[in-house]
Amino acid sequence: MTVVRVVSILVVSALLSVVPPAPAKSDEMRRLLSAEQHHRYEQVIARRQVQASVRVRYWSEAERLRAVRQAKRRSGQPVGDADFIRQHPPQLPPIAMPADIAVSLRRPAVGPQSAVPSIADIMTAAREHHGFQPRLVSEADFKRRYAEAALAAGLEPLHVIRVFALETGGMGTFDMQSGINHQTGQGRPASTAIGYSQLLAANTIGELAKHGETFIRTLERSASQTPSLKRELAHRIQALRSMSDTARSVPNSWKNHVALAGTAPGLGIHALNLDGEIGPMLQIGKLRELLFTARRELGRDQITGAELEIMNLAGPRNGLDMIQEPGRRMPTANFFTSGGYARNPIVHAKSGSELLMTLGQRMDVYMSKSGTQEFIAAFESLTRIGTTRPNPARASLGMSR
Repeated sequence: MTVVRVVSILVVSALLSVVPPAPAKSDEMRRLLSAEQHHRYEQVIARRQVQASVRVRYWSEAERLRAVRQAKRRSGQPVGDADFIRQHPPQLPPIAMPADIAVSLRRPAVGPQSAVPSIADIMTAAREHHGFQPRLVSEADFKRRYAEAALAAGLEPLHVIRVFALETGGMGTFDMQSGINHQTGQGRPASTAIGYSQLLAANTIGELAKHGETFIRTLERSASQTPSLKRELAHRIQALRSMSDTARSVPNSWKNHVALAGTAPGLGIHALNLDGEIGPMLQIGKLRELLFTARRELGRDQITGAELEIMNLAGPRNGLDMIQEPGRRMPTANFFTSGGYARNPIVHAKSGSELLMTLGQRMDVYMSKSGTQEFIAAFESLTRIGTTRPNPARASLGMSR
């Protein structure tokens, strides 16, 4: 059944089952709109409600089937084609309010978007609720520290570099936020995703809940090795403990981490990504976990950068589903929430295998960008110091992707 046919069925069904209530004709509406304008206004509202019903039906079914798959896995049952939604989301054009009515009502033609916290909001929350101020370093220093953390964790440079290339377009910075142009500072935050791996605030909470003590011990070692910074580090350790306690104050699940990220104390934890000492370890820890999960679940040691990125983009379980049958043949909408799908145009109207191929192609393009080349140089400089080993950063570029 084609997507167009499915959309037609959904639209007809919505029209038959949904009778949109007409907006009340208040005194204000009588004053601002003519009778003819009010009639057109009601028509737009009714059409928008029908579209909303179609979208809700689609995403509710996608969510229901995702819950079915999760239940089957918990009980050890196989997952089959019938456990996935088989069509891409309905492509419904936005319905704008006529310009003359929008002007009369002094309302935008398209409804206002919900505000996403900016880096400034994240920094404020970290300072006010945890007394934490990230220790900022230069972009070059952050890349070097990130490369150090990757090598120490046993990651292949190729994996780290290709994820960076895709997530940042090969030009991003450690303080890059999704939706903001890192060169001009213009734009509106599309999500809380920050940094080379574009971790969401909920990701950061999850990583701190698991590895908070490791981060604290790292700062404690630095304090013992650099007496001149002992007071400053003692303050940062105290702040980090506050953040760690907050991260562990809720049950360890994605749903709870998302909810906590919606609070000011939870949001403040996200500032750790900007810290020159903790940020690289935090983000590399996430990639290392994804790599080990992929090797274990796929039963092979060789994992490509695109496979690692698809797990980073959609989450470990969803990413693995898109790599394997039958998920690789299914629409990517099966593996994202409606909001996550909308925020990531790269996943639109693709199957899991098509998304994997697209990610690899995009990575190829972004490998030549200046930021990616600087990142490669950071790995090279580390592997040249005190060692005669082959350079893994350059050598890995010739490996299979």
